[in-house]
Amino acid sequence: MKQIISSTSSVVMMMILMIILGVCNAQKTYSIASIQSDVTLSASSCAVSVVETYSYQFTGSYSTVARAVPYSIASSIDMSSVRVDVLTGGYSLSSKYVSAQQDSNFIVANFFPSTPSTLTTTLTIRYTYSANGPIRVNSNKQNYVSYYYKESSPIGMLTSKFIFSSDVNLANNVTTSGGSAVVNGKTVTFSTGAISSNIAYQPTVTFNTVGDQFSKCNEGLPLFAIVVIVIVVAICICCSIICGIITAFRNCVMDVLGIRRAGYGYVGERTAFVGGGSSSGGRGGFTGTSGFAN
Repeated sequence: MKQIISSTSSVVMMMILMIILGVCNAQKTYSIASIQSDVTLSASSCAVSVVETYSYQFTGSYSTVARAVPYSIASSIDMSSVRVDVLTGGYSLSSKYVSAQQDSNFIVANFFPSTPSTLTTTLTIRYTYSANGPIRVNSNKQNYVSYYYKESSPIGMLTSKFIFSSDVNLANNVTTSGGSAVVNGKTVTFSTGAISSNIAYQPTVTFNTVGDQFSKCNEGLPLFAIVVIVIVVAICICCSIICGIITAFRNCVMDVLGIRRAGYGYVGERTAFVGGGSSSGGRGGFTGTSGFAN
C-alpha cells in the first residue's frame, strides 16, 4: 500500500514538475499583422509628417514597443511632434520618449497594463511624428523622398503612402522604386505582403516641382561648410604636429636634466586601465535599425 501511494505521489510530482518546466520554457513572441504608414510632404519644409498605425500581435507579456528610424533616412525627429496613441480598449500609454542611439532614433512607448502572459493579444498603436531629412535632391537635381521599415519581428502586410500637400506643384509624373506602387494624383501608395524579421523595406519616390520648391533640401553640404571643415581639419593636423614636437623636446630636456621620474608627472612607464567602461558613447542599450518590443 505504501509503495502504491509512493508511486502515485512520484507520478503526481513528475507531472507538476513537467507543467512548471513547460511554463518556464515557454517563450514569448510577437509579430506585426499590419503597418499603415502615411508620409506627407509640404513645400514649406524639408521635414515630413508621419502617421503610422501598427497592429501588434503579442503572445506573452509585453509592455514596450519601439519604432526605429535610422539616421540614413531621418537625421532627427522633432520630440515636440511625437505622439503615441494606444487604440485598443483597456490599454493606455504610460510614457514615451525618443532615444538617440548609434544607428537610429527610437520612438519608445510604454503601455499599461502589460499583455497577459498566457494569451495572444492584438494591440493597435499609432505613432505620429515629424522627421527631418527624408526629402533630398540628388546630383541630377531631382527631388526624392524615401522611408524605411524594418522590424525585429515578421510583418504580415505593409502599406506606405507618400502624400504631396496641395502646396507642392509637381512638374511631371513621379517615378517610384523599391516596390510596386500605385499613383493616384498626389498620392503614391506602396503595398507589400510578408516581410521577414530584420529585413528592410525602403520605398522611394522621385519627383520634380515647378520652381524647385525643394532646392533647400539639397543633398550634401554647402561649399562654404566644406571649406570651413577643410580649414578646421588642417588646423587640427598642424596643432597635432606642433604638440608632438613640443612633447618630444620636453621629454628630451627632462632626460638631460635627470628629472624624468615618478612624482613630477613624467614617468617612463604608462599604466593601461582595462574594463569598467563602455564604448557605446553613452547612447544606451538599443542597437541597429530594427524596431522591437519587449
